[in-house]
Amino acid sequence: MEKAELEMDSTSEQKVRSEKSKTIILTLVLSFFIIGGLGTWGYYELFGTKSASDFDLPSNDEVMDAEKTSGTSIYKPTLEVPVTEIQRRINVMHEYWNRELGFNAWNNYSISRNKEELIM
Repeated sequence: MEKAELEMDSTSEQKVRSEKSKTIILTLVLSFFIIGGLGTWGYYELFGTKSASDFDLPSNDEVMDAEKTSGTSIYKPTLEVPVTEIQRRINVMHEYWNRELGFNAWNNYSISRNKEELIM
């Protein structure tokens, strides 16, 4: 009899431990989501959401002045230069410089050796 009682006690103890473990895990997961949600909500309440429309775009005169002082043409979306063309040009430049400087190639890049390339 005692052996059967001991086995029943050990199985009931295992069930209690299993239930406690499940409760602890569920509490931790729910706490993570609640704290994360409150943190995200608090961040957006404090700082607000930012999108491209939140920023004032430069006027045409400001763009022209920047082009004159820098000596580089600045592309602003117009009917002649759509946004997709600007994105394409940025992508081409990004890919080029990623090949030149990415994957630790920047360690071997010499400004003096590539001066002509940088001036263009």
